Amino acid sequence: MKSNRDRAPSESDQKLSIALCLESAMAYMVSFRAVFDSRRLENKAQDPNTWDTILPLLGTLQRDVGDGRHRALDALHLQLKGVILEELIKCYWSLDPASSAVRLMHFERLRANIWKSAYDAVERVDDPHMRCNLGPWTSAEEAIALGLRTVRRWAADEGVDWRPELSPQTNGL
Repeated sequence: MKSNRDRAPSESDQKLSIALCLESAMAYMVSFRAVFDSRRLENKAQDPNTWDTILPLLGTLQRDVGDGRHRALDALHLQLKGVILEELIKCYWSLDPASSAVRLMHFERLRANIWKSAYDAVERVDDPHMRCNLGPWTSAEEAIALGLRTVRRWAADEGVDWRPELSPQTNGL
């Protein structure tokens, strides 16, 4: 007899995990943005390592949303990566340029590639209501609000029993 642990997750469980992963990434973005603002008010250097920790979380989504599986969420996850890289680069610019130049250049190149991939992914989203207009100009707060809207619409369309715990109104966005 197989246990529940040995059973492959159902399609609805997989879809729920996608929504939860995106919401988790956006929740981290809220908290890291608050830390960024606090450190800026105190005239302290930023810590880019905080923003860097979200990228692997979003990286886990690639196999679940890529290859045309969930085009709107593929585009969104790439756009969120782009916004995170923008925040990460802002942190590096607050540090000593000599000590952070190599990492800064790495993330600058990655940023250019991500935004190109994100733009291409958005072009593949058929439903205009599922497209987010995010780019290098987008603040973390705007990205979170638009991202939650997109995941909410996707969950409703896919019949996923998901309600966000993260709320732009209650989280000060």
